[in-house]
Amino acid sequence: MVIFTAMKNLAGKKSPIDLVTVKEELESMTMLAPIGGPVELFEIADILPDSD
Repeated sequence: MVIFTAMKNLAGKKSPIDLVTVKEELESMTMLAPIGGPVELFEIADILPDSD
């Protein structure tokens, strides 16, 4: 839910939504560490399907 909130925040700012911007938004929300840090974020992204 926290990652989705970060993505909604970025969309509201009309910012691109990618791993880097989501990581930065989570940091600004002080929520990166509670979700497991950047490693966990990248692991979650790695298991999600992409558009290819």
